Amino acid sequence: MYLCNAFSGSMLSAIPTGEVRFCWISEEEARQLVRHGFVSAVGHPGTAQVFTSRFVREIVEPNRKFVQLKPGDSALIGQVMTRLPEGKVLSAEELQGVEIRWLYIEVYE
Repeated sequence: MYLCNAFSGSMLSAIPTGEVRFCWISEEEARQLVRHGFVSAVGHPGTAQVFTSRFVREIVEPNRKFVQLKPGDSALIGQVMTRLPEGKVLSAEELQGVEIRWLYIEVYE
């Protein structure tokens, strides 16, 4: 599973046919999913810091990785509802105030 901070249609460009399922999930469901392992594709260090604070046990490293989903892949998108300034390091109090919506994506044949 990929962990990302945004979704783009280009992430689906490697799928010639098939089905893609999108589902909004709770933060607790997101926390359970990342416990099974993930590949970070979170490009912004501040966003990685926010995700780490929410997952408690898992550390999210920033990683500017291009993701192309193919059948059998899944992705968890943490949509930060507030834009973080470039290079901003958030305090513990600021981390708690950031709203995130979680979108789970599965790709089928």
